[in-house]
Amino acid sequence: NDYQAVIGERGPLPGFDEALRGAVKGEKREARLKFQDNISEKELKGKEGLFSITVKAVKEKTVPELDAEFAKTLGCETIEQFSEKARQEFKRTKEDAEKERLKSEILSRLIEKYPFEIPAGLLKKYLGMVLNNVMTNIQMGVAAPGDSGLPIDALKEKYHGEAVRKVREDIILDAIAEKEKVEVAEEEYEAAVKHIADTRKVS
Repeated sequence: NDYQAVIGERGPLPGFDEALRGAVKGEKREARLKFQDNISEKELKGKEGLFSITVKAVKEKTVPELDAEFAKTLGCETIEQFSEKARQEFKRTKEDAEKERLKSEILSRLIEKYPFEIPAGLLKKYLGMVLNNVMTNIQMGVAAPGDSGLPIDALKEKYHGEAVRKVREDIILDAIAEKEKVEVAEEEYEAAVKHIADTRKVS
């Protein structure tokens, strides 16, 4: 119910968007589509389904005018205030990206210099989290190239190395934090959570 299909964007069910091309509000259509092998419902893998579709609404994406009214929707009184806010946000994003790059480079050198075994249970947990993110991206139609259509075993193999890396990174970071007695103040924690929420546009 209330599924949003974007024409031209490949979603979790290939062909669904094309089946709606040219449709108008209130129109009813039928489409026979094949389920992918990576679908969570195993009994549907590779099978064909008949979809009865009722178009509730048709919308078009547009780019808003960059004016004072648009600025107000983002909490700014003037376009100049919005421009300054955007500039500061771009600057912070660039600084954050550089910090992440530097952190990743340091961790890569530590992982290479100090190899260690990782617990199988922890790896399984991290692989599960990675795969959950992958499946969510596939369902949203923003999957990495080649992910859509891959069976779950192939996805596990593809992302095994990424899960191993994440486990090693977190173990090293935890060890450093413990050794250096790193503590996070409440206000720092709240500021970090707010920054993540603002970035992801959630409350």
